[in-house]
Amino acid sequence: MEENRKPRPAFILLNRGEKIAGWIYLPFYLILISLMVAFVFLFLGRDLTAPKNLLYVNLIYGVINIAVVTICFRKYLGKSFRQARHFPGRFFAAVGIGFAIYWIGNYVVTILIQIIQPELENINDNALGEIAEHGMLLMVLYTVLLVPTVEELMFRGLIFSSIRPRSRFWAYAVSMLVFAVMHVLNYLSSYPIGTLALCFLQYLPAGFALAWALEYSGSIWASICIHTINNAAAMLFMALLK
Repeated sequence: MEENRKPRPAFILLNRGEKIAGWIYLPFYLILISLMVAFVFLFLGRDLTAPKNLLYVNLIYGVINIAVVTICFRKYLGKSFRQARHFPGRFFAAVGIGFAIYWIGNYVVTILIQIIQPELENINDNALGEIAEHGMLLMVLYTVLLVPTVEELMFRGLIFSSIRPRSRFWAYAVSMLVFAVMHVLNYLSSYPIGTLALCFLQYLPAGFALAWALEYSGSIWASICIHTINNAAAMLFMALLK
């Protein structure tokens, strides 16, 4: 019976060089690159409160990040692609189940938040919606093509996968927490702490589902696919509401 059991896919890890490069780049990704791009715009006399300028800041930030992470993690991406191709059933199951966990978890958390603060809306989604009104196609390029790959490589490929061999619990906890913090970090000076805390909670189910999909499939492409599909659906919904 044991001989007929299909082998479980190996958990693909970054090599030593990729891991070092990733941890060095992490603070640049989280804080420094966005500050540098914003400083250049301010130096050129651009108003960063204008949605059109914020659109270009985000786009440049995304292009820089996608260039860096694809160069740094190109071998990891290749190994993960071969893993997905070698275990297609496991890969598609991870995408399907992970997407379901993502949406069900988000729905449950949203219902609980609405009980606490009925008028609360996701501040990050609202900000992106305002920016998208000044360039929907560019915002689609940023949120659907650039963001998922970069965020999955940094939060799941780097943080989760680096911690997972030592502790499964802490791999989930740290990657979920950093992922959620990243999505409210830019609003620290604009909203009350209570509002930010509730918005922070909205990203925890996504962080769990995306990490689970990576762990189950062994391939970062599973979480990239889920993230891409979710962002594409969100942008489509946003476009239909215009």
